[in-house]
Amino acid sequence: NFGSLLGLCLASQILTGLFL
Repeated sequence: NFGSLLGLCLASQILTGLFL
């Protein structure tokens, strides 16, 4: 599903932003 993939990408981007 594109939705789940997009959500995963967004979550990864947000987590990266929090860690950096």
